[in-house]
Amino acid sequence: MRRRLLFSTLAVAVTAVVLFGLPLAFVLMRLQVNAAHQLVQRDATTVARTLQNRLHSGLPIDIADAASAARSLPDRFVSISQDGRRTRFGTRPRGVDTIAASATTRNFRVTVVADDSVASEGVTEALALTCSLALLAVGVAVALAILQARARVRVRCLAPAAHAADRAVHATGGDAGRRRPARRRA
Repeated sequence: MRRRLLFSTLAVAVTAVVLFGLPLAFVLMRLQVNAAHQLVQRDATTVARTLQNRLHSGLPIDIADAASAARSLPDRFVSISQDGRRTRFGTRPRGVDTIAASATTRNFRVTVVADDSVASEGVTEALALTCSLALLAVGVAVALAILQARARVRVRCLAPAAHAADRAVHATGGDAGRRRPARRRA
């Protein structure tokens, strides 16, 4: 009886973790990837607006201004186009998995490219969090199943719940007015 109760509780806990944990992990991964895309897009927009504001304020734009704007984004490849001239800063990330974003103002087009490590760091943290929560849930379920499998603890812990359930059955069946004798508690 103990073993059967332990295995059935463990099966229910693992099923619940799989049914809720996998979608949670998928959603967290998508959130991290979307956050990385938004970060790169914000970087491109910031550089483009900085250069455009400098031009609007009447200051001349030269290669040093573009370089200082691009230097504010370490570990990124930045391409700035103005009037058909293209200036590139940084090294283009190697590999297939890159995150790229472009921002265009009246006079500038800025493209920022980052490697996928921007997103993979957050994905790793999200998966580690999900796995640790899943292990915690299974551990708690096993501990509760062991406690429940012990006959003395089960009777003591479940007697009030059984009494409440008995009262609920009588209450919904129209038999709520009749008092039942109180059960002896062990």
